[in-house]
Formats: sequence, C-alpha cells, structure tokens
Amino acid sequence: MRIVETPAMGLMSSSLERDDKIICLNADACPEHRRFAVARELGRWCLGFSRRASASELERLAVDPDEECRADQFALELLMPGIAVKAMMEIHRVRDPVAHRKAFGVSSLALYARLDALGYFL
Repeated sequence: MRIVETPAMGLMSSSLERDDKIICLNADACPEHRRFAVARELGRWCLGFSRRASASELERLAVDPDEECRADQFALELLMPGIAVKAMMEIHRVRDPVAHRKAFGVSSLALYARLDALGYFL
C-alpha cells in the first residue's frame, strides 16, 4: 500500500484506489485527520470496500453508511487499541483528554468516540 498526499481534494479527506494499492490523502488536512484517514482507508481495504476510481467527486462522496461506520470503527480500534486505552485509564489513571489525544495521535472526536465505545468517560 502506498500513501500519496494530494492537495485540493475538495470535500474528501481520503480515497482508496484498490487496484493500484494507493491511499490518496488530503494534504490540507491536519495531521490527526490524515492519520485517521489512513486508518479508515486501511479498514476499507481489509473489509473489502472500494469506490470506483473513475467516479465523479459527487459519486465518491455518496458512501454506504454501514460501510463507512465499519471502516471508522476499524480505524478507531487500530489507532486506539482497547488494551492501551484501558492501561492509560485504569493503570496509569490518565484522565486528561489532551494526554490521550497526544498519546494516540487522534482528534477529540475520534478519542471520545473510542472512549464511549469502551465505556469510559472523561
């Protein structure tokens, strides 16, 4: 798999070109969003989801909500493994969301979604 950062991707944060094994990333996005986008595209790859590379931008934005949810879940679990979150919360007693975001390199939105899925609240 090769990652190519592309400026001016419009509304898209990333795309997967399955046949060429390329993840195209929006170079204008912040590092946390690019990191999550790579993990989400890896999820699409591993779960067998793809979009037509020749599709228009509007067609590529129209995603299957179930596939998108499953790819997002894959990304959250990849970037924030449950055992690592549990260690920070229960063993090291880290309750500062900024410390968690920095440790995992994720946005607040991703962090809170993962913590909620694991039953933790900050």
